[in-house]
Amino acid sequence: MRLAFFIRQIWFTLKFDIADVALFISGKGVRREIVSEIPIAPSMIVDMLTGTGSILIEYAQAFPNAFIYAVDSDPKALSFVSDRLTDRGISRFQTIVGDAKDVKLPEGKADLVNISFGLHELCFEDRRKVLLEAMRLLKTNGFLIVSDYRMPEGRGKGILARIFFRLFEPPWISEVLKGDIKDAIQEAGFMLEREYDLPLTSLFIARNP
Repeated sequence: MRLAFFIRQIWFTLKFDIADVALFISGKGVRREIVSEIPIAPSMIVDMLTGTGSILIEYAQAFPNAFIYAVDSDPKALSFVSDRLTDRGISRFQTIVGDAKDVKLPEGKADLVNISFGLHELCFEDRRKVLLEAMRLLKTNGFLIVSDYRMPEGRGKGILARIFFRLFEPPWISEVLKGDIKDAIQEAGFMLEREYDLPLTSLFIARNP
């Protein structure tokens, strides 16, 4: 049973969340570090563009009283997420199959919206719409947490990263690497409070003012 689940995890990672492979190689512990920087103890978390939901395990462990909504357009990915969280004994969550640009949740209820390695999958216009939807979902003074790729330091790692991005990521990854996400967060009306460089990862913590 465990072997079957492990094989399923590899398959879904390669299909829906290839960033997990890059982080496994160059950024172990990044997701835990991201969650450790959260400035509040949220009661309601909305995770947009969930993919395989790797970071949700960290959120659930750090904030056991929070209820998590996992949003993704692919029901197969969310079925895997549900099994993955349940297997860890996590029950305070709900999956929502839907478009991250139009989440079927009420306005102004979330304490925290998370987007982990999802925005680089979208073109500029869709990134903008997802961030505006995150703003809609958040309470006043609620927090947006965005993590996505950055170029690693060092010539060798940089070459390997460029090969990886060219082979496995969409062409607009170049926009993200040039700082588009930071600009898009601010253009959506968020107040950028903190920015961190983590292994292979840029982390942005912003607030709905």
